[in-house]
Amino acid sequence: MNVVKDIQFPIQVTTNVHYVNLHEDTQDLNPRLEKFIRKTGDQMKKTTNVKADMTFFDTVCDEFKELHKILSPYLKEFYVADKQKDNLKIDPIFVETWGAIYRKGDYTVKHVHEPSKLSWIYYVKASENTAPLYIHQIVNEEGKKEVFQIKPKISDLVMFPSWTPHSVPEQKSDEERICVAGNINITWDNNNPTRKKQVRELSEKLNLPI
Repeated sequence: MNVVKDIQFPIQVTTNVHYVNLHEDTQDLNPRLEKFIRKTGDQMKKTTNVKADMTFFDTVCDEFKELHKILSPYLKEFYVADKQKDNLKIDPIFVETWGAIYRKGDYTVKHVHEPSKLSWIYYVKASENTAPLYIHQIVNEEGKKEVFQIKPKISDLVMFPSWTPHSVPEQKSDEERICVAGNINITWDNNNPTRKKQVRELSEKLNLPI
């Protein structure tokens, strides 16, 4: 096998971060999510970027499956503009899901979730005193890098491309911060008749083969 050269250099790109509160849909689920995460305990033993109590990456349970069903419509639309919603059907594939409990002194090291396509965090328990989510390498109007902070609220869902650098600063409060997080990959329906027609018309217009 030939040697692969690793060339690293900084580039400026645009990332989207979507967030929405789902309390009306999840208020009955939250106590069950919290109970499961507490009962499961710290399986990763702080060996990951998450320096807090954390379940296994690939945890499967009824509570997480129920949460997936609620999150799916929002994850489906992350990459789809309003004008595309009727023609481009995105299906999220949940590849990893885990739970975490942050207590005083806990934190998460800056990292990304590649090679996944899209990542998400859902907050089961949080307050104005618990640690925020940091989104890194935001470039301000002066061209300087800064950190964008998102203060979590109970039942908030935050979504972002998996290559987005993020972290959690040290928790200063005695209050707990409980979340479920995960990664998804996506597929789309290439057999959608409207989409196939649009691709064919564009191909003919540009005189390009499909």
